[in-house]
Amino acid sequence: MAHGQVQFVVTIPKNFSRKLARGETPQLLLEADATDPSATNNAIVAMQGLASTSLASDLAGPLANLTLDITFSSMARNQLQAMQMTFFYFLPSILLSGFMFPYRGMPEWAQWISSVLPLTHFLVLVRGIMLKGNELAELWPEIWPILAFMVAVILIGLRFYKRTLD
Repeated sequence: MAHGQVQFVVTIPKNFSRKLARGETPQLLLEADATDPSATNNAIVAMQGLASTSLASDLAGPLANLTLDITFSSMARNQLQAMQMTFFYFLPSILLSGFMFPYRGMPEWAQWISSVLPLTHFLVLVRGIMLKGNELAELWPEIWPILAFMVAVILIGLRFYKRTLD
């Protein structure tokens, strides 16, 4: 997965059959490269269906009510959550930054929200450099909010990362 050659790995533990025969709840591990959320969701649904249908004939008699636990790797779950959260960040950024709609045509409250988003300042920077040939002194009012946002996000990330190590 680290090299991008596979997107999913299913691990069946050595004692899977023994646990199944004893009536215990066996576990399967599904590790997914969650950089593609739609593929990951499809893999989770397919794995749940596959586990129940492929073992349906084996789970007869006293084993009929047995369920399988499918464990998803925490790394894949965290990656999937991160990819889903990007939707809630990037959609407002794209809509409010002036990329799709004129910034000055937005209501004042939307302009205030967009002034907090780094993409708004980035677009002003790019347009200033590419279209006007602005220099550093003219671009600084747009650079410092991006730097402030970057520092804030790094500090928040370090705080949460440190908390997960404890």
